Amino acid sequence: MKFHYRDKIGKSGERFLEAFVEEELGFTYRKVGPPDIGVDGEIETLDAARSSTGGFLKVQVKTTEESYVNRPVKIALDEEHLDYFSSLTVPPILVAISLKDQAIWWKPILGKDNYRGPRGGFGVSFDPIQDRLTRSSRALIRLMAERSNGIIAKYILEEANETLDEMESEIESNEFDIVAVDIWGHQMQRIDRAMKDVSCLLRYERRITDEILAVKDGFEEIKERISERKIWFSKYNVDDLLTMDRGDTPY
Repeated sequence: MKFHYRDKIGKSGERFLEAFVEEELGFTYRKVGPPDIGVDGEIETLDAARSSTGGFLKVQVKTTEESYVNRPVKIALDEEHLDYFSSLTVPPILVAISLKDQAIWWKPILGKDNYRGPRGGFGVSFDPIQDRLTRSSRALIRLMAERSNGIIAKYILEEANETLDEMESEIESNEFDIVAVDIWGHQMQRIDRAMKDVSCLLRYERRITDEILAVKDGFEEIKERISERKIWFSKYNVDDLLTMDRGDTPY
């Protein structure tokens, strides 16, 4: 039996994450012993007195020795694992670690449709700045672990904004065809459904904090972006794509 090099990299990443969570965030990290089904560990949040808040997150860790400097951070996930994460009753997060950069990025794992690529497959993208795990991430992680509706809404809105950014960039380039426009129509339908989810989440949010109020402001801003994009569809007489019944269309 051999201890494969990829296992060494994975363990190095988990040790780095454990130290950061405990020393920088002031929480605890527990590794999941074998056999693990789909998660590598869990974070339990603590208050200032280091007493448990009752908040937990399940963690999937992806570690590389490569640098993520000056290139996008994107992690491929298979559909089976995304379905498993969706079944969890404790919020799951995905953590990407670069041992070369000595840096960590993190994101909650939402429903798989948020990560479906336009041509098939699934991948989770990280913003190299916004999604960096730092000491300031503590408040957001604690809200999520304690199941704040607002923090879940925040990440749904971020995914929708990313989709709109990509769509608008392609439109500005004038390098698109009818297939791309059809895909955008489907993406707009998904965004509309996501916005209904966000509206419900914010309606039943128990907490009122500066972070939650910022999420509500972001909700109003993205509604304006969606309205502007729908005007574009109407202008070019393709607004029927926004209501088309697509059945099992893969994108």
